[in-house]
Amino acid sequence: MKRKILATTFFLASACLTAPVSAANPEHLTRLFQERECRGCDLSGANLRFFDLSNTDLRDAFLESADLRGANLSGARLVAANLTNANLTGVNFSNADLQGAILSNSLLFGANLAGANLANVRLTNANLIDTNLISAEWNNYYWQNNQLNEIGSENLTRANLSGLNLAGADLSRIDLRGADLSNSNLRDANFQHSDLRNADLRNANLTQADFDGADIEGALLCGAIKPNGKRIDC
Repeated sequence: MKRKILATTFFLASACLTAPVSAANPEHLTRLFQERECRGCDLSGANLRFFDLSNTDLRDAFLESADLRGANLSGARLVAANLTNANLTGVNFSNADLQGAILSNSLLFGANLAGANLANVRLTNANLIDTNLISAEWNNYYWQNNQLNEIGSENLTRANLSGLNLAGADLSRIDLRGADLSNSNLRDANFQHSDLRNADLRNANLTQADFDGADIEGALLCGAIKPNGKRIDC
């Protein structure tokens, strides 16, 4: 027991020494580390770089401007969590539940969202360069009716979106250069004025998709079903 207490004390002390001054509630940080549960907690601006927060309960938590670079949040429950302006570079969100989470203006460079539940997630102005979204669950209603790109500048450069069901998704005016959309269902998707240069669209279903004003130079289209319903021969 003493060893456990000492280990926890050392862990918390280390966190305090490495963390910059922030608005995060110290009691909430202690609760998070000791109980691995902090539902509705104020962790705004917290320095949680490289921490193992896998399977933690952070539902409704406030994590605005938090530094979570390299953290492990696999399997975490982040339903309705607010991660606005958070640095999420390299975060492992695999199989995490992010339903209704706010990721606006966040930096998701190289993050792993494979298998994550992203229903109704808000990604306005988020940067998803090199993000892995394989098998992530999306709610098409959000893409269509919640202005994913109303403000614009979403960056999905080199994002891995292969095999996703994005039928009817509004992906207009988004940077998708080099993105992997192979084997995805993109039927009725809106790509107006998007940048799809060098994107991988092999074997994707593009039936009735709208590419008006889109740049598809260098895109891989082998085996894809064109908007007119005909398959492209390799």
